[in-house]
Amino acid sequence: MLASASRFATNVLIFNASPRAYGNTYKLLEQVKKGVESKGKTAELVQLSQLKFDGCIACLECKLKGKESKPGCVVQDDFTQYIDRIKDVDAFVLGSPVYWSNLSSLYYKAYEKIMYSFHNYDNDKPYKMTRPIKTGLIFSGGAPKDYFDNGYKAMCKQQSDILKFIFKGHSEYMTMPSQLLLPDTSRLHIPSERIEEKKTFNAEHLEELKQNAFEMGVRLASE
Repeated sequence: MLASASRFATNVLIFNASPRAYGNTYKLLEQVKKGVESKGKTAELVQLSQLKFDGCIACLECKLKGKESKPGCVVQDDFTQYIDRIKDVDAFVLGSPVYWSNLSSLYYKAYEKIMYSFHNYDNDKPYKMTRPIKTGLIFSGGAPKDYFDNGYKAMCKQQSDILKFIFKGHSEYMTMPSQLLLPDTSRLHIPSERIEEKKTFNAEHLEELKQNAFEMGVRLASE
């Protein structure tokens, strides 16, 4: 059952963990938002680069006895409100660029805080809530498709599997390979053949990728 009566009136939170607020990752997250809204649900796209917050500081306050069913973080910063809001949403999405076979520092800061705030060190009850929350992940990057399909696949799947384990709901991810760093790369030292390869890929596949992201939003907003 979707938690439409949320006190925050947002069904799906979407976090952009790219340092470039309106770059490649944003293109697909925007489509996820539209997919959610096409189902008559509400979505909010949050630019993590515009928030002041740190990753988990391992203070263990969220692991104290008596807090087994109380997700949350005692550290007060710009991300604290979103930890609280996740308690009431039906789904949340994290999007990140891939840098050097890894995800952005913004991604890990948010991911750490979310996961630790909702997790118990208890095999019988690893999740602090009683209802499942759906999750989605979007990973973008300049590497070609075969890098994502082979070299990055294990990393992407691991992130999704951990979210599914903690939040007990449907989890999925999609990738956005072969992206240009900027719309205008004329000032950058990049071999022209690599730029042309990426332009060709996007001419052939960008609309399909956007449609896939839109459909992710539809699934996350559906019963």
